[in-house]
Amino acid sequence: MKKIFTLVLALMGFAGVANAATVDDIAVCKHSYVLCFDDWDNNGGGKPGKGQLFGNGFFLDVTGGTVSTGKGKVNLSVVNEADDNHVTQYIADKYGADYPDDHFNSWRLKNAQDVIAMKVTAKSKLIFFLQGNNKSGKDARIPKISKNADLSDPLNDAPDENHPTTDAGFRFEWTAPDDMLIYIGTYNGDTFFSYLIVEANEAPGTPTVKVGDQKYEGGLWFREVTCKANDMVEEGSTEKIPTVVTYTTDGSAPTAASTLYTEPIKCYKDMTIKFQAFMNFGDGKPSDDFICDGADNDANVNFKFDAPSIAVDGANVTITTPYAGQGGTNFYTLNGGSAVQGDAATLTESATVVAYTEIANGEYGKFTSSSTSKDAYVLNAIKEKKTIAITSADVVVDEEATATSTDGSTVYKVENGAISADKTDFFVKNLTFSVVKDANYQVPAGQEAYIQMSNTNITFFVAEGDSVDVKVTTTKNSCKTLNPDNDESVTTDRKNYVNVSGTTYGNDDVTAENGNIIEFGLKGAEGGSYFTFQKYSGTGNILISSIEITPAAATPAETETVLWEGTALVNGWADQPYLLSDGGKELTDNNAKAGDKIRFYCSAPDDNWQMELTSGHWDGMYFRYAPKDQGPEADGSARAYEIVDISNGYFDFVVTDEFLAKATASQGWGGVFVLNGDGNLTVTKLTLVQGGATGIAPVKTVKAQSSAIYNLAGQRVDANYKGVVIVNGKKMIQK
Repeated sequence: MKKIFTLVLALMGFAGVANAATVDDIAVCKHSYVLCFDDWDNNGGGKPGKGQLFGNGFFLDVTGGTVSTGKGKVNLSVVNEADDNHVTQYIADKYGADYPDDHFNSWRLKNAQDVIAMKVTAKSKLIFFLQGNNKSGKDARIPKISKNADLSDPLNDAPDENHPTTDAGFRFEWTAPDDMLIYIGTYNGDTFFSYLIVEANEAPGTPTVKVGDQKYEGGLWFREVTCKANDMVEEGSTEKIPTVVTYTTDGSAPTAASTLYTEPIKCYKDMTIKFQAFMNFGDGKPSDDFICDGADNDANVNFKFDAPSIAVDGANVTITTPYAGQGGTNFYTLNGGSAVQGDAATLTESATVVAYTEIANGEYGKFTSSSTSKDAYVLNAIKEKKTIAITSADVVVDEEATATSTDGSTVYKVENGAISADKTDFFVKNLTFSVVKDANYQVPAGQEAYIQMSNTNITFFVAEGDSVDVKVTTTKNSCKTLNPDNDESVTTDRKNYVNVSGTTYGNDDVTAENGNIIEFGLKGAEGGSYFTFQKYSGTGNILISSIEITPAAATPAETETVLWEGTALVNGWADQPYLLSDGGKELTDNNAKAGDKIRFYCSAPDDNWQMELTSGHWDGMYFRYAPKDQGPEADGSARAYEIVDISNGYFDFVVTDEFLAKATASQGWGGVFVLNGDGNLTVTKLTLVQGGATGIAPVKTVKAQSSAIYNLAGQRVDANYKGVVIVNGKKMIQK
């Protein structure tokens, strides 16, 4: 199935679908309010998501917090006066009746990552209930409240050495010094919240307002608003004057002539209900002459609906909404096109599918759910060499960036950029470009424009059993210096990596010859595999000149010839020689060659053991099975060990030219394996495996390390050895 494909794919977005909110959309929390995170995120089962308002519009999820249900619970009706970090009698009296049950510390703010925002009024007290992962002292995990989204200007101090343990039910309080927009994150580490109570500095007699849960009954969605009239106590007086409350639903300020509140108000759409208190002198009738100054309150009613789910099976896409039968109708877009109504689609090309649900609510209008997205691939398998490179690019001055440049340098950008990537072979998202003006870093010489892998994704398909060789050529300054110790005073070598479907490949030294070239192999798993180039977060923006993907030569069928079969119990350190084949036939009788494998069928007592395979024992091969903790210097002689996997009932020894020379010797013990070990290991068969894979996994080219180096025969070699070696248990190429 083929269809014209546009290489440059913008981030998806469309009118009328829950666009991300900003701080300008946050309602000022000028009245007391209780945010129970457990109620909002469905007991840790969901969250608002980045850029969405929650808590009746008083809070904004700036970064996209996560949820958890394993960090304890808090019950506001249970007093623990013995520990002032928990629920006080005051809190229980004021909030316990509305929250009489346990609620999870379910909202997780990740350290230096997750942030929520709100607008508070002067003298408003924020009371947090949270779990700080049982840390104490300077390591205590508490809220960090700041004027800035990056939390760089905190309004509260970091914990000191005297800070108590932040266990389950920990309470933290902070009072706003002024009317302000604040951002809430954490100090020291991930922190888990159950409640955020806002006690605003309200005027006497201000009514208490609560917006109930979102419900579906009788074919309609609604939320119920309740209002509690409070006594008015003037400053300096102890006399309590009862109040009555009126309200409006059209956004206007209530007066004595407005509707008198007598029962809960059902709301069927997003709206704001405004309340006003009046002094009640016995007749229960409001009068503008006895209005309680400043004693007003708002109920911001808004509805939130979860996004539908998207299932992809090849070219077939299915969209499912939790609101089927409750007024929900699904819509989707493909690659940012127009929205289409439907629950399913059959694609003719790869696409990013974005789906949302419209929920009809009788005559009251429609709601729009959150949206979700998923990539669906319709790609041919790579069967011939494919190259991705820039085919056109106009390098121009970025006037705006240049004008704001901090060092006064000229900044360049790419216009009309395109690459050679057929849409039937590759799915390319968020394609961006970058410019390298310094000729010392340009590859090839004279090329200025490159694919920038900061957000760009490139996906391709490898059929089941097929293998491809990948060659990525980057600029010579693609990556930042990596420093695992995060110490800016330490200078480390430059490193160059790419990320393909979560696995990193690359070079540890980009200053070396061809250090900007990354080569590796990929193989299609059962059913085939989709591989995606993504940003490698450890090094920033990777700048790519070209990507070459070449099918590997077909692997011949594997054959297996029995050399010896019987029962050999390896124990007691008793040397036991076994011929490679009946009658002592030389290995060359079976046309063995370097790269073939001798397969040991055996059992292992546990996983904490190691193999030794080395030459020099009566001109044969010495096979030893020993505890892992004995190390490479066991018995006072340096021997080469390798941890091998016997979970399939065998392990393979790769034949080398050196081994063949000894295995075919006509004198002494030539052509045998000598078996001994520490522990019980039963060997039942030796076979010669020819053809098929060589047993060498895809390798990453790295510079030589100082650790001990062994070849595939298990022999220790020095840094001058060329070829595939084993260092610290990992295979790599040494050049």
